[in-house]
Amino acid sequence: MDGAEKVRRRALRLFLVSVLLSIPVTVCTVWLAARGWDSFAPGIGAPLVPVLYFLTELMTGVRFYELSRRWDGLRGWQRGVFGTGFAVIGG
Repeated sequence: MDGAEKVRRRALRLFLVSVLLSIPVTVCTVWLAARGWDSFAPGIGAPLVPVLYFLTELMTGVRFYELSRRWDGLRGWQRGVFGTGFAVIGG
């Protein structure tokens, strides 16, 4: 088993755990909001941070800190081009 496969297996396992743990929090927040409770974005977004973290590792096959190190190793104009592209695709 190579390094990327090990990272993806671990990321898949932790991604599923994160999803299972974030579902009740998200459902509760949406339920409260439907009944007039004023929520704000971090309240519903915070439980999803681990989900996105492990989804990134699952998609890339690279540990998040290593991906961050690689991103920091890019030149400024490269980060600008990639960042803009990610924002356009994400939007």
